[in-house]
Amino acid sequence: MVLEQETVGNEFAGEKKMEAESATDIVQTKPKKKNGKKLLLCAVGMVIVFILIAVGALVFTVDIFGFRNVGYLRNTEWGMTMAEVESLEETEPLTEGVETDSDKLYYLVSDIVGLEGKESTVLYKFTSDSLVGATVSLTGESINSESFEEALVKTYEELYGDAVSTGYSYEWTAKESTIKIIFVTEEWVVIVYEALA
Repeated sequence: MVLEQETVGNEFAGEKKMEAESATDIVQTKPKKKNGKKLLLCAVGMVIVFILIAVGALVFTVDIFGFRNVGYLRNTEWGMTMAEVESLEETEPLTEGVETDSDKLYYLVSDIVGLEGKESTVLYKFTSDSLVGATVSLTGESINSESFEEALVKTYEELYGDAVSTGYSYEWTAKESTIKIIFVTEEWVVIVYEALA
């Protein structure tokens, strides 16, 4: 009988010990939840760092490999022939009221970046049948405002970065071109594209 009591007592003590170990496990699992939150925050932080690195790499790639705007006008490229430029334009070149010259083409357009909806004259310049420059000219009262100038310059800064300003003109150097916006008078603005030498 004494042996029986000892066995029962040992079993009872074993159960108490197991309950105590379970209670210890429960107490120990609470800090694991805090560790889980820390791990989640760490994972989120790593994802943010990864995104920042990816964006930085994209910007680097765009600058190095020239995927950014290179400074061409209306889908042209420097070195194109007159015939190639004419094939890109949807209308016939202007012949009345402009200099008719073998190294120039004039077009009337209304889709120049920053001048959308405003009728502008585009002059393409060629040397030895090779496109070397283009000039956009816009006149009218619609451009006689500070807000127009600010909006136009902002549009070009989004394309080419910060401008170098001389007070009446703004200049950018792109990968293949220099671009200048010149406010000639209050009612006349010119945008000049030139191939980099």
